[in-house]
Amino acid sequence: MESIEMSNTIGLEKLQERVAEVTEMYPLCDAIALAYATVLKDCEIHCFDEGAEVKTLGGLHVIGTSLHESRRIDNQLRGRAGRQGDPGSTRFMVR
Repeated sequence: MESIEMSNTIGLEKLQERVAEVTEMYPLCDAIALAYATVLKDCEIHCFDEGAEVKTLGGLHVIGTSLHESRRIDNQLRGRAGRQGDPGSTRFMVR
């Protein structure tokens, strides 16, 4: 948990410097924080690119093959298709 907090408060460059120094006090904490920050940055880039691609293809399209016992769950699925004005659609095919 300390490593995640550190990765959020200390910049990526500062973490790289701290890992290079190899302190005896926190031998793994800095390295874990650096790894977490690096993975998080890569994930944000990938998700942004993927989100832009989904929008150009018309958004998320949800196909429901049955209804849930709770109407709230069905409404949540419908809501996933067009969050905050994003394109998308839903279709429920129920017999």
